[in-house]
Amino acid sequence: MPGAEVMRPRNAAAGTRGGPRLGRMKIEVLGPIRLRTSTGQAVEVRERKVRAVLAALAVDLSDAVPADTLIDRVWGGDLPAHPTRVLQAKLSQLRSALDETEPGGRALLSSGPGGHRLSTSAPAPAAGGSGGAQEPERELEVEVDAEEFRQLIVRARGSEALAERTELLRAALQLWRGEPYAELRDATWLAPEIGQLHELRLEAAESLAEALLEVGQAQESVTVLEPLAAHHPLRARLTRALMLALHRAHRHPDALGVYERHRRHLAEELGADPDPETSHLHVRILQQDPRLQDRPQDHDSVFHRPDAAAHRPEAAPAPRLPVFASSFLGRMPELREVELRLTRSPLVTVLGIGGVGKTRLAVRAAELLSEKSGDAAWFVDLSSLDACPPPDTGPARVARLVAESIGLTQLREESRDLLDRLTAALQATGGLLLLDNCEHVADEAARFAHAVLSAGNALKILATSREPLGLPGEQRLALTPLSAQAPDDDAVTFFLDRARAVTPDLPEDPHTLAVVAELCRRLDGLPLALELAAAQTAALDPTRLLDRLTDRLDLLSRPERGAPRRQQTLRGMLDWSWSLLDEPERVLLRRLAVHPVSWTVETVESVCADSQDGPLRCAAVVPALVSLVDRSLVVAEPTEHGTRYRLLESVGAYAAEQLRLAGEREHIARLHREHWRTEISCAQDYLFSAHARDWVRRIRAERAHLRHAFAEAVAVQDGAAAVDLILAWFWHRWITGETAGLLDELRQAAACPGPHDGAHAQVQVLIAVLSGSPGESTADILEALDRLRARTESSPGGPSHRAQRSRLQVQWFAATPLLVVPESRAQGRQVAGEAVEGLVALGDLPAAAFASTQRDWFLLDAGEPAVGMPDGHDAEQILREHGDDYGLTQVLGMRHIQAERDGDREVSAAAAREATDLSRRLGARGEECFWEAIQGLHALDAGDHTGAHGHLDRSLALGRTIGSDIEAGFATLGLAELAAREGDQARAAALRDSAVSPTAERWLRRILSEPSVLSGS
Repeated sequence: MPGAEVMRPRNAAAGTRGGPRLGRMKIEVLGPIRLRTSTGQAVEVRERKVRAVLAALAVDLSDAVPADTLIDRVWGGDLPAHPTRVLQAKLSQLRSALDETEPGGRALLSSGPGGHRLSTSAPAPAAGGSGGAQEPERELEVEVDAEEFRQLIVRARGSEALAERTELLRAALQLWRGEPYAELRDATWLAPEIGQLHELRLEAAESLAEALLEVGQAQESVTVLEPLAAHHPLRARLTRALMLALHRAHRHPDALGVYERHRRHLAEELGADPDPETSHLHVRILQQDPRLQDRPQDHDSVFHRPDAAAHRPEAAPAPRLPVFASSFLGRMPELREVELRLTRSPLVTVLGIGGVGKTRLAVRAAELLSEKSGDAAWFVDLSSLDACPPPDTGPARVARLVAESIGLTQLREESRDLLDRLTAALQATGGLLLLDNCEHVADEAARFAHAVLSAGNALKILATSREPLGLPGEQRLALTPLSAQAPDDDAVTFFLDRARAVTPDLPEDPHTLAVVAELCRRLDGLPLALELAAAQTAALDPTRLLDRLTDRLDLLSRPERGAPRRQQTLRGMLDWSWSLLDEPERVLLRRLAVHPVSWTVETVESVCADSQDGPLRCAAVVPALVSLVDRSLVVAEPTEHGTRYRLLESVGAYAAEQLRLAGEREHIARLHREHWRTEISCAQDYLFSAHARDWVRRIRAERAHLRHAFAEAVAVQDGAAAVDLILAWFWHRWITGETAGLLDELRQAAACPGPHDGAHAQVQVLIAVLSGSPGESTADILEALDRLRARTESSPGGPSHRAQRSRLQVQWFAATPLLVVPESRAQGRQVAGEAVEGLVALGDLPAAAFASTQRDWFLLDAGEPAVGMPDGHDAEQILREHGDDYGLTQVLGMRHIQAERDGDREVSAAAAREATDLSRRLGARGEECFWEAIQGLHALDAGDHTGAHGHLDRSLALGRTIGSDIEAGFATLGLAELAAREGDQARAAALRDSAVSPTAERWLRRILSEPSVLSGS
């Protein structure tokens, strides 16, 4: 039977006559801790502390465990009087237990300067036979059932044969006898190990159930899954498998009940909807789709989900791993090792020097794991973060970059809340997070990983770094260069593949192979060095290439050079590649290293090209860029919005050095920030127009450039640039809710030396608005507005049209917190009214229309009449003609409020539907959250509970994602009213108590005249 060998007891007397005999014992931790002989007999370890010592050594089998670590694991804070002596006594008792299990077993436990070690094998002392004859030498081996369990899972994942995979998974699950580590399961130091074992068990059960469904054993699949589903209602894969198994077992209502339980738990615990695949399966079960009775491979698979992307919501695009133009070759043992280590720990770090191929290996491993599991895989490149963070940042910078990379936004919250929300989202989704290039921010990355992984077991992190993150339980895989000792080694195969991309007719005769093998050996098998050398075969055949490289590398490997040889090799290869470039190529390569970002061609030309007298004319940029891509010095990455270009980490560091040596760093950095100063200013003009959607997407794609441009302006104390950048970027971030760190950045800009002009005063107004809560900041806002007015009017030659428009735009924004509070509402009306009238006087009717709708929305929301625009202008007509989608959402908000007052639900519902669509297309997630809740309440009031659930659940999930407490509270109150009308009073009360918000209560009463959940309010 396939896989049966993993279940058979192995005979201790398996050696040949006259040869060494083999004895095997097993340490069992998947249940009560005990030992087992090679004949299958269980041996109890009689004392708890001895069992704890055994567990503490077994977790790090074959590694030395320091005595202090053992003492901490076994006794924690409750130390005996003489802990070292007591530990020695317990180790002696453990040796006796090992001897009892297998004669000579004590040889497996050794002590040395590094600590105490439980080895996987050891020779047992030979025993004298009768008549003085010596027994044959015995070899002892030991295995841990937890490791056997992991190995079986890995083998099952790699098996193409369904029957073999099923038996391997059965064998793995049969190893479980109870809670892992039994009496020690509450030990803090064991928590990561136990959590990972539970996660693997769930994955194995899900895989086994799916395999059983493939062969028509639906009832057995139900038997496997039902006990687990009761404890894990949030797991989507388990839910889908159990739904299908119950459906095929003719338990249709139970299948629908599993889905409903899953949906409710998601809504209540995470504020999320079931994923598209689970919802799609639910619909098919409701429709009694006859194809569900067939095996999944006969039709569209339930588990492999080939059409999953088609059902993914537009607001949450599928995360993408980097796409490489060249193929991935070799490294199969390392790929298997990454997979195995991820079964042992939620954190695996691939270590190695620059150019050794860490990123390519990690991305390929992520691709394979995602393909096998169907789970998401996210890639986050940390190289865009500066190596020197501001003090006390903790994991905030890494959290923000991860949030941006996976599409998570936040509203009016700072880093701690962002990290909490991000952690919840990642653990709820599960899958793999790939953190690339951690070495320069290792401490921040470690804090982030610790915070995320401490919250659950669903997520795994694969990191690449030149140094470990240093977290407990971190699995470290040191990546060595490719083997380069023979013509058929991986390095030779790699070089030939890359060389044939530029020289398709490269010969493969024995002489060429021998030369290439020597070349690869001289390059130490470093993939980046090999790739750079292979790019030169278009001009040099391998023999000439080897001759030139040999001269250069011999020069670099002089004894007095302090760098390790492999680093010398990479440096030499980069030096040589640099020497082969012409002047425009060198200039472009070094200028691309001004910041670690990816570039569009347009930005490259704008920032890197010289004026007429420089070495890099604009017309020469694209040819030079293409040549650098051909030489493997620049990477071209296709994206959905066109190709972007970036430097590999090692090449970027080298090019940045050349940029400094050329004395161009300051000049190019200034050109870069001036370019983005202009770009974001242009974006500000278009954000309130028909082009808003395109500019929102564009600015979102260029956030890394903007971050570096702003940080550079602050670093060099260029106050004017810092103020202009943050002021123009403010409006994009306000619309989209991407406001993490915004208040701090406004303060940094204001603190820079520079002109204290109208723009600086605008920043001070925004700081006053964002610093305090409505009602508390009124005096600060009014004072800041007075300064703004004075500085704008005192500009030499009088304020420009643009300066006046910008001042009035900030002025109406500053009026919004004043309009919220009754005590300052009159002042708010005056401030906003002056802004509207001023914009009309400037002839900027679209801006005036937007400002008036902002003011009037707050007035209507407070129960007061709208003011409208002066001179009979119609705000809605102006905004529709101008194509201002965001402004239209505000107009529709006014229409909705007025229609609800007038009792015209049809008009109100139409406004809500249009506003939801506009907000979603624009990416204004705060607005979308509000309008989804409105539609949910409309459905509830009409008796459509299913529709109400859908809209309110989406609103709550989105509100939590972006950190909008008011909107999330509004959706929660709606769900509370829905629960009350469905008869679930306990849930209604719990939801109501978690959503205390006067604003949300007011919004609810506007839609539902007598909501039962507010009857006592």
